[in-house]
Amino acid sequence: MVATVNADDPPLFNWTLNEDVVALHNNMSMSVDNIDAVLLDAVGVCVAPDAERAAWEVRYAEEMSVLPLAHFG
Repeated sequence: MVATVNADDPPLFNWTLNEDVVALHNNMSMSVDNIDAVLLDAVGVCVAPDAERAAWEVRYAEEMSVLPLAHFG
């Protein structure tokens, strides 16, 4: 089973994916590595051609590797 975090309609719910990520860390004590895995799982199960999905996974991994952990203070 795969669990993902998604932002279906941020204006309607007045909540963003960024706020979900902070809530995972602050309220559920998830580590940044675990949050990364959950977000990457969402890319892995999206409905897109295999090559496009694989490219998104690579780009996501590259971008997450350079973000500072200070955002989760």
